[in-house]
Parts: sequence; structure tokens; C-alpha cells
Amino acid sequence: MSIDRIRRIAVRLAGQRSGATAAIFAVLTPVTIAGLTLAVDAGYQRMLHARMQAAVDGAALAGVMEIEQGRNPVPRATSHVAASLPPSFGQVTMAADITPGVFDETTGFVAGASADTNAVRVNGVRSPQR
Repeated sequence: MSIDRIRRIAVRLAGQRSGATAAIFAVLTPVTIAGLTLAVDAGYQRMLHARMQAAVDGAALAGVMEIEQGRNPVPRATSHVAASLPPSFGQVTMAADITPGVFDETTGFVAGASADTNAVRVNGVRSPQR
């Protein structure tokens, strides 16, 4: 096969556009599906994070209300998280995840229960180990 013949075949094939739409569709369909899957998964993860954040924030507020009443904040905070999340989340917050302390604008949160306790820090963790 001569170079001229190869050149003529290449020019003739380059000018044909039939089937181009099918080829483009075949290449872009998996890419589009992968992008949509990633977007849905990222949105679900953000929703889970926001739901857990709202639960632990509410637990911290419930704990502070218990401190104001002179009671231990731990049972109320743990029960608030358990009531705020579905059972499929498992045990997100344990007693060890709740820390009473003192909050001051200059020093921030300082852990440790004392007569001046006015804040509660609540950590929430969703893991298979719990």
C-alpha cells in the first residue's frame, strides 16, 4: 500500500461524520454517570454530617441546661443524641465523649468540672467499632 493511497483513505475517513454522535455518546455516558454518582454520594455525606452536627449541638445545649439546674449533663446529652438520630447510626456519643468545662472568650473552652462550669463539649463519632 502506497503512501498516496493511505493519505486518500485518511482524507476520505476524516470527511465522514456519520456515526460521530453515537461515538461521542458512548464515550460521554459513563463519564456523566460517574459524575452524577459522585455528586449524589457527596451530597449524602454532607447531609449525614449536618444531621450529626445538629444532634451534638443540641446535646451540648441540653447539657448546659442541666448544668444550670445543678445536674450532671452527661445523661441528658447522651440521650439527646440518641433521640435525634436514627437507630441505624448506632451509638454516636458515649459518656466519655461529653466534657463539661468552662468557656471564656479569652481562653476558649477549658475542660474540667468545677463550680464555674458553664459549657459542655460533645463529640460525635460514627464508626463500626461503636
